[in-house]
Amino acid sequence: MTEPLAPTDAAPATAAHKQSAAPDAQTLSELDDFSRAWHAKMYGSRATVQARLFCYLPFVLPLLHAYPKAAALDLRCGQGEWLETLSDTGFTAQGVDEDAALVAHCQHLGFQAQAKAALLALQACADQSYALISGFGLAEALPFQTLKQVVQESLRVLKPGGLLILQAVNPENIVVSSNQGFLDPTRRQPIPRALLAFVPEHAGFAQTKAIPLNEQFSLAVQQPVSLLNVLQDVSPLYAVIAQKSSDGLSAPLTIKAFDYDYGLSLETLASLFDQQIETKIQDAAASAARAEAALAAIHGSFMWRVTRPIRWTEQQVEQLQEDGVGTRVVAFVEKMHRLLVRQVLARVTGRRGFSRVQRYLEKVSHQQALVVAQRHALLAEQRKIPLDPAIIQQAYQTRERIETLSPEAQEIYQRLQQVGSTQRSNPAPQVDVPAAQPGLAVDQSKAAANSSVQPRS
Repeated sequence: MTEPLAPTDAAPATAAHKQSAAPDAQTLSELDDFSRAWHAKMYGSRATVQARLFCYLPFVLPLLHAYPKAAALDLRCGQGEWLETLSDTGFTAQGVDEDAALVAHCQHLGFQAQAKAALLALQACADQSYALISGFGLAEALPFQTLKQVVQESLRVLKPGGLLILQAVNPENIVVSSNQGFLDPTRRQPIPRALLAFVPEHAGFAQTKAIPLNEQFSLAVQQPVSLLNVLQDVSPLYAVIAQKSSDGLSAPLTIKAFDYDYGLSLETLASLFDQQIETKIQDAAASAARAEAALAAIHGSFMWRVTRPIRWTEQQVEQLQEDGVGTRVVAFVEKMHRLLVRQVLARVTGRRGFSRVQRYLEKVSHQQALVVAQRHALLAEQRKIPLDPAIIQQAYQTRERIETLSPEAQEIYQRLQQVGSTQRSNPAPQVDVPAAQPGLAVDQSKAAANSSVQPRS
């Protein structure tokens, strides 16, 4: 294995140097490896990834005032987007990564990179040799004990006032932490922001700040905020930025970017969603109150009172067309009867000696209401179930046969009906009696009647 990278004061890679670094056949085969292709698909184009990294510049640029051409070490350099950004801003950037294909791609672009584990690379570095150490997605790819060692070694390797940047997936974003956060196969599990921020604080860094990143800026003022926004539009990433003490410098290295708030938290989006729901409820209540006031104004207007007979006439015509004249006449009579009963009850209520009359009238009114309800139910059934003409014709034929029987046969037929009704009311258990047809019962009654009449003649 090659020796770990040492910080140098060399300028960033030039275009001529990038052209001279021609990869061999083995390097070209590694460039087509799965990890590089998946990295490009997962994070987007190189320009897109670099645009997401610009948010760190307010934190890292002040380091160049204390350390011109400051040395920077990226512990998970990937395809070198952060190395290129640092080189373009004046840092001497170097990177390490455990993926040989990604390291070969960085070397092909002209950047200093080695295939090496992050902890081993830090342990091989001298004390106070770097001004900036970064690791994007590194905290989730390491066991927790190894992560603590990486942070402790970073404190040793950093210069006074130097920075440690650790970026991770934000577990507050429900969709990202449960699905999109595992698109990187090297990630073990999401790490809560408070836990990762405590690791450098416990290790001895002077100040630590955890900032949410890469949210949609429009959501802070967007209306309305949907439930889907609450679930998936919280800042998808966060970074823990820790600064080492400035002891040893002539003047403290102050970075004003630590003083501001960043990101869009789950609490903020949920509060916006709740406020939106409350506003909708209040608007609906206000609209209902305005509608009730307008309706009350209409009902109290002069034109409403004048047109009342017209509305009543239209209502009666519609009910006549729907129910028929006979039904409406019966309903009118019943309504007048109930009004009469109500007036009589109102007059006798509270007077002594009329309690019996009052109970009787209440009983009559109750029975009348039952009769009306039964009548309406019968009319409804008749409308729903049309009568079959064949059934009506069969009923008339049966009645004619019964009426043509002799008196003795009619008496026998009535007795058979009584016996049948008794058996239906008290059925015998476990006995199957075939159903009697009306025509067959009539023929049997005629035969019995004829047999009983013939001896007399």
